[in-house]
Amino acid sequence: MKEEHFQPIDKSGLERIKELYFSLRIIADCKSLIEKGNYYQISIVYGQLRSLLTDRSKGITPLLFDIASQLNMDLELFHIPDTFEKDLPDLVGNVTIRFIDTHFSIDKISPNQKKISLKDFLDIIVVTNKSKKYAVREIINELANKYGGSHYSQKTNMHLLELLSFSTNNQTMLDQLIIQLADLAYQFGIYVLKNITDIELFMHLYLTPKKIKSEVFLLDYKLPYNRNRFSIVLNQKRLHFKIIDTLGVYYQISSNCLIEYNKIHLLNISIETTSNFNTSIKIYIQENLVGELLLENPILSFNQIHSYECFMNKAVDGQKQKYEFGLSEFLVYNKLQNYVQKNQLFEFYSSKKYNNIFWLEENEFGHKKSEKRDFEMSNGFKKKEI
Repeated sequence: MKEEHFQPIDKSGLERIKELYFSLRIIADCKSLIEKGNYYQISIVYGQLRSLLTDRSKGITPLLFDIASQLNMDLELFHIPDTFEKDLPDLVGNVTIRFIDTHFSIDKISPNQKKISLKDFLDIIVVTNKSKKYAVREIINELANKYGGSHYSQKTNMHLLELLSFSTNNQTMLDQLIIQLADLAYQFGIYVLKNITDIELFMHLYLTPKKIKSEVFLLDYKLPYNRNRFSIVLNQKRLHFKIIDTLGVYYQISSNCLIEYNKIHLLNISIETTSNFNTSIKIYIQENLVGELLLENPILSFNQIHSYECFMNKAVDGQKQKYEFGLSEFLVYNKLQNYVQKNQLFEFYSSKKYNNIFWLEENEFGHKKSEKRDFEMSNGFKKKEI
């Protein structure tokens, strides 16, 4: 029987995004354990930094750069260039070992800092031992390949071994550098994920007192071939926002007030990945915060709303509903608006007056196919005076 050969295939963009999400959570967990004295976790950080920033085995692109490229995002930071050899050339020959602190950060915190791309930053020299110079990239790869990040090698080199003998507070100076680099990669990872996960919706709703026996799906979004779904539901005079992320994690947040019927309401819902790698979900009605949920474990949802299949006045997998309501001024942003922008939007929409509004009657629903922007109505578009 002829031997079957399996050809490797490229992972989907979705799988790579999941890997970034998991990598950031691994780094966060390891850092927490290291801070509690479990220093052996550092080898896991070596491996994650290699995967995120420097791994080019078999021609692959490091994970963080791969996803940033797919999103057309530039990864840049600030640092203070090392000028020791230029300013003090006569002293260079007498230096045996030198650890170079370039004061790197994503945001500019010193007037002496210069902008540099992350790719170029990986090639700057941060440690010297006699004539041997180590760039950021080489430090990550050497530690990962020899000290447990990817392999536990039987061999190392004398220069690296000497550098590992320098330590403070029970931690080698190279590992302290690794922790700083992990913080940097972590911040960049969150920055990239925010462009995938953050979303903010604004809409005008006109809800009716039609008696209903169970929950009503006003809007229901589902990403095809994925578990990612979010729904705006009316039940017992309260609005509820339900979300299932791409990993299948489910959460619900409910308004803390009863909804007044036969009145236009400005509804604002936001999902944000915070700088601390939590997820914040908020519901506003008019300008009032009526629901808030802060999740310590971040969720992984996608903000490309046009990729979702959507139903109005019907659940994606449900039946027609004996409910009627009005909808208007539906806006979606793929990033959160700042405080000033949000207030401007609240003021703009609160001042709008309506003579009529788009209306969905009982047993009628709207449907938008994935990758389409326009809705099709089960019984044509209708407007109603209010």
